[in-house]
Amino acid sequence: MTDVRSHDPRAQIDALIREARQARERSDAAALAAAADAVLRINPREPRALVFKGDAFSAQGDHRSAMSFYGAALAQGRATAASPPDLRAELQ
Repeated sequence: MTDVRSHDPRAQIDALIREARQARERSDAAALAAAADAVLRINPREPRALVFKGDAFSAQGDHRSAMSFYGAALAQGRATAASPPDLRAELQ
């Protein structure tokens, strides 16, 4: 996992989101879950991390848990006034 030492939580989250995307592209469910967990430790309501956590569960065949995380991501997306474009892309 990337060593993110910045004190700026947004920079940490952005780096971990990039790492999660790369893990998903490699079909590495364990690395995807680890990156998502790291983001969720910083911000438990980060919608993109919730999607990635759902993707990791889905890749492992745990569709019930995946749906739970996807639902949480959708709820968080609705809670923000305007979802960022990359979140909309993740949810499609």
